[in-house]
Amino acid sequence: MPPDITPLHLAGAAAGAALLAVLLRPGPRPARTLREKVGAHAGGALDEEIDRMLNWLPRDAAWSDRRRAVRRAGRPTPVRVAPAPVADARAAEEGLVLDRSTAGLCVAVHRPLAEGGRVFFRAEADGAPWVGATVRQCRTGDDFYLIGCQFHETPPWAVLLLFG
Repeated sequence: MPPDITPLHLAGAAAGAALLAVLLRPGPRPARTLREKVGAHAGGALDEEIDRMLNWLPRDAAWSDRRRAVRRAGRPTPVRVAPAPVADARAAEEGLVLDRSTAGLCVAVHRPLAEGGRVFFRAEADGAPWVGATVRQCRTGDDFYLIGCQFHETPPWAVLLLFG
């Protein structure tokens, strides 16, 4: 040790280094929000994408696919269509269910029905109940009409199954 450095100098230097280490030590990391954490994990995702991730929102769909109930196609199923329930189902007009959901039906019929009007459907099965619906749209086909209908109330599952 050089003669001009005393143990007091060494103690002072050690205390200064310790003080400097304490002062320069990084402080607690600032709290990050869940949005910041997810955004960092997703590689800088946009705010609306982060909102979807956090809120479990489905991806935006085309306007035509924004349905509350999933629809499904299947074999065309014959039904009876009438403006009001009738005692003899054979007196009602013939229709074919082309697709169905828990919210409504798409039915092919012989004549147009007014949008916003009430209509009732009955499956061809014996003892099937009449189910009420509102016509939401009516489009023309080749020589038939397609009506999109929304049920007044969701029918029981056993009745829904009768529509195919």
